[in-house]
Amino acid sequence: MKSFFSILLLIFSLNFLKAQNNDSIYTVVQQMPTFFTNVGAYIYDNMKFPDIKVDSEAINTSAFVSFIVEKDGSVSSVKIIRPSMPAVDSAVVRCVKKMPKWQPGMQNNKPVRVMFKVPLIIDVR
Repeated sequence: MKSFFSILLLIFSLNFLKAQNNDSIYTVVQQMPTFFTNVGAYIYDNMKFPDIKVDSEAINTSAFVSFIVEKDGSVSSVKIIRPSMPAVDSAVVRCVKKMPKWQPGMQNNKPVRVMFKVPLIIDVR
């Protein structure tokens, strides 16, 4: 009987530690992360195309980027989900990695990691 309670206490302790170290990535939370402006507009306005001569080439494409807003509001794990032109993809990734901090997402009044997926239409002439 004593060993049963010891095992039960051990299981409870491990679950408690796991709950406190929750690094799960959410897609929907009670309070979603917020950015100071429209995310798509920010990316479009701050993209630089060093690999493309914009004067001579019109760019009309789309890209789909995903990233994680961390508990401290920083951005990590930036990935292109649906590639377009390599130069555009790398410009989008560079821009997202340089984003200012967000207000983090909240679940049960605690900051959590939240994944975002943003579709972009890029039209540069």
